[in-house]
Amino acid sequence: GARNVARLARSTAEATPEPIEDPTAPATDPGTESHEIRPGEEPVGSEDFPTAGGDLFLADVEVSTGEVGRSAVFTFEGADTLDWEAEFVDEALQQGSGEPVDMGNAEQILKVTVSGLRYPEPGEDVISDVDASGAEDMTIVVDPPFEGMSVLFIGVTHTEFASIEVIEEEAQTLLSVTF
Repeated sequence: GARNVARLARSTAEATPEPIEDPTAPATDPGTESHEIRPGEEPVGSEDFPTAGGDLFLADVEVSTGEVGRSAVFTFEGADTLDWEAEFVDEALQQGSGEPVDMGNAEQILKVTVSGLRYPEPGEDVISDVDASGAEDMTIVVDPPFEGMSVLFIGVTHTEFASIEVIEEEAQTLLSVTF
């Protein structure tokens, strides 16, 4: 009866060993996603790209040059999931119009298309041209939201690959690109 089921459940729980973690396995955070892409490779991105609409808004862009390389961190405020796709392109072109985007002296251009965005509220600043003076030989242009999507163009003078990391936090998502 019920007494036997309780005894069986208790003895099973006591007999179940704790999983042993592999100390050589890379540490992964369930809210973090990482990818690498090289010029000439097929696009990489999130599984659900593209998604229509959302509540995310590009609030900040920080650039730097450090030990790991040149990086740009895009901060999106909001609770929705940021979906994205990245690829190296020969030329930066605006969404909709197809007009060329001035990328300065960039020799290689990483195009990151993000979805899950909302239109800005009245009075909110829309980030378009980014002061990338904190990162050596980097040009960043943001094509503003259109139909829930925005394009981030990141130009550099030379790179072997780009590392892209997406970190989801409670009320914001960070998209970090390092060359």
